[in-house]
Amino acid sequence: MSIKLAPVLAIFLAFAARLPASAGPSMLFDNVGDYSYSWWANGIRDSALLLRFQTSRYALEFDVPAFKLPYLAPITSDALESDLLTQDDDREFGRPDASLTCAIHILGRTYQAIGASAKLDDCNLIESGKFFQRREITGIQWQQGCPTVKSSLEIAAWPDRLTLLLRATPGQAIPDADLELNLSAPPAFVVAPFPSNAVVIENDLHNQWSVRLRVGEWKAGDERVVALVISRRSKPDQGEIKITADQITPKAAPLEVTYDAAMGWHRIDLRNDLTGQPPYNDRIERVKLTIDNPSTSPRIVRLCFAKGLPREGGVFGITGISAILRDTDGSPLGIPIQLSKNWHTNPGRYMGPWYRGLTMLTVPPRQKIELEYTSVNALWGGVPAASHAQLCLVGWGSNQLWEEAAIGSWGESICFEPDQAQAGAAVLDTRPLMVWAMGKQPKTKWDWTANVGGADFLGYYDLSGKRQWNSRMKAMRRRTGPVLTDAVYVGESRDGTIRLRYSAGLYRTNDIMRGMYRFRYDVRKPTPLGRLVFFQCGSENYTYTSERKFAYGNENGLVKEWDTTWGGNTYRGIAFPVMGRVPWFSMHEAVSRAEGKEAWANRGIVIRKWEAKLGGKMVGPWAAERGVEAGHGGKSSVIDILPPPYLKALQPGDYVECEIEHVVVPQFADDYHGPNENLRAALAKDQNTWKMICREAVGNDLSVRMTLGKLIRTRPTTIQAFRDRAEFTITGGLGYAPITITGLSNYRTPILEVKEGDEWTTVDQSVYGKDYWQTDYNPETRTWEITYSIPMDTPDDQRITRSFRFRLSAFAPVIPANAGIYLPGVRP
Repeated sequence: MSIKLAPVLAIFLAFAARLPASAGPSMLFDNVGDYSYSWWANGIRDSALLLRFQTSRYALEFDVPAFKLPYLAPITSDALESDLLTQDDDREFGRPDASLTCAIHILGRTYQAIGASAKLDDCNLIESGKFFQRREITGIQWQQGCPTVKSSLEIAAWPDRLTLLLRATPGQAIPDADLELNLSAPPAFVVAPFPSNAVVIENDLHNQWSVRLRVGEWKAGDERVVALVISRRSKPDQGEIKITADQITPKAAPLEVTYDAAMGWHRIDLRNDLTGQPPYNDRIERVKLTIDNPSTSPRIVRLCFAKGLPREGGVFGITGISAILRDTDGSPLGIPIQLSKNWHTNPGRYMGPWYRGLTMLTVPPRQKIELEYTSVNALWGGVPAASHAQLCLVGWGSNQLWEEAAIGSWGESICFEPDQAQAGAAVLDTRPLMVWAMGKQPKTKWDWTANVGGADFLGYYDLSGKRQWNSRMKAMRRRTGPVLTDAVYVGESRDGTIRLRYSAGLYRTNDIMRGMYRFRYDVRKPTPLGRLVFFQCGSENYTYTSERKFAYGNENGLVKEWDTTWGGNTYRGIAFPVMGRVPWFSMHEAVSRAEGKEAWANRGIVIRKWEAKLGGKMVGPWAAERGVEAGHGGKSSVIDILPPPYLKALQPGDYVECEIEHVVVPQFADDYHGPNENLRAALAKDQNTWKMICREAVGNDLSVRMTLGKLIRTRPTTIQAFRDRAEFTITGGLGYAPITITGLSNYRTPILEVKEGDEWTTVDQSVYGKDYWQTDYNPETRTWEITYSIPMDTPDDQRITRSFRFRLSAFAPVIPANAGIYLPGVRP
């Protein structure tokens, strides 16, 4: 060993020793493969309101109106999180084998719960994401003679832990009472009571558990809580784990850490400190976290990073929170944090504002782990960050699954409602980026902009004209930011004819809002066609803008432009075949519905990929304008992407696979206040015309060529590394382009370089150090994925080729140029 290398190697070895993973994942990453789902078994439009939960450890079914728990069973298979999306329910949900009884004992008499509200709004979805699902079922009905008691049942589901929690508040004083829960379920579960003074009785012979809380004299308005805490482990949680949290920035301060035995999490109470000057776009929040497991066995630790209610205080930048875990060197680990929040403030237990970042870790025995929780709002590495979160609607209405994605932290960018509960559309509120905000004041920056939503997937109508709504919708959040988001929604048509899967995401950039969608529809049985729409922009049920002109073109430019005809719920003109390699549709000359001084926006779609077999034959897309009387938004016109008009029936094996970009552009150059000068110049030249969507379609028509590695997807660019390295070129690009490198053996010290002239330059966008890339751990391959977004603008939007090379660290071995391209199916 040379004298020069020895100090460097010593530093590297010391650095590696204090990280949670070495060559492969440690226990800290074990729970990334865990998951939780909840969904309506027959869709939200079925009167039965049958609610299902499934995690990596158990499955549960609850009949809401009947207030019955007919099914609870352990899962013994090793199904992956992605497997469950397409798994038939019958695989895990068999015959009824469980029961739950809630009872109130008053002066020797027993009253049981016999039902609950059949209103969808009364089954509140509180948190939903990768790790944790929580529902509050209200309007519980008790047997006749029971005094008036306001009550609810919460179902709180982690992958390895389930809480059934009864809340009850009498309307008048009760002289003597007990609360009781009785559960019957298959073996393999361990049950503990909550609170600690409740008594649990176990009947091993009949697999029954009973928990009873002695209330005694019960005052009117005095809420009491009793719960069954159910675990797959051999024993319930114990108290050995010790956690300390200290905020590093914006202001050094110790944070309170408390354990919630009912929810099973350690709650870290975050702060809202600010530094600098408004609008605080550069704010970053960093918390040093120490987790000590002195016991002799590994411990699962569930963490809740929380701010807002029920504690006092608001949530700064709530619309755009990105949260990650980093190691002590500041490198993102790739352990996901579920983002759940609420900013609706009407009365209710779970009204906002509040935020909870939820995650799970396995801490090895007799080890102390040091991590950093990092969150940003507006900017990550100086560029507007991307985020995807579940937004609780309690305090707003419908109270079902709503997903909110944002670029920056100045309001929603785009929203998704996979059950189509409120407005009968999958894509709802959609807003332009960095234009003048809503309100009475002129030219206000850094706030909510005007809504020009929505859009929809799979409008399928039978021969009678009845829509077969999306049903049994499950949601998987693959990436939540801060560079690239990706959420997957899977279900089927109400009649079971078509299985649908679509994904939605956006990415860190500084110019415009782009929703990036991929969908696949598979036909399962012979079906005569009524009306079928593959994609719609906006939606006939929800469109908050109206444009005077539509245009259609491709990579060669404009094909045709026409004046729209709003309303009528009918097609305007005949459907036409969509031609070209990069078809696009512009919806421009939008009529502003602004009530104040805000800017408006135009929109459009770009079809990046299309493959379809319909009626047993390969076909291209067709399109048509449809005039609509939108229930939310009034008269307008939308673009429908359709099957060929001659198609009369679907056959098993038919499918459609498509990639679409949903683009929202400022209407006028003066509307945009962001930093992207190329966008500003293009608007000055072509504002309020079809040319802005054509620019997007052609400018981001990327060509990717590999020298080392394997190209998985062109846009967003995804590349599988070869021995932790990749070399490639990208031609084209506007704004910032996302680039993901997959199949990495580690997460530390990634280096991306771009060739400038004859020199290689390291990409470094850091503001606070290592704060510009995103890491995601893939538990299925036990490898890491690292994502950047790279500025691709050029003078006058010239189309140029850039060369990139990636390696995992400065210590990665050099691979000869003739090593060859990573071949499909070949693992180095």
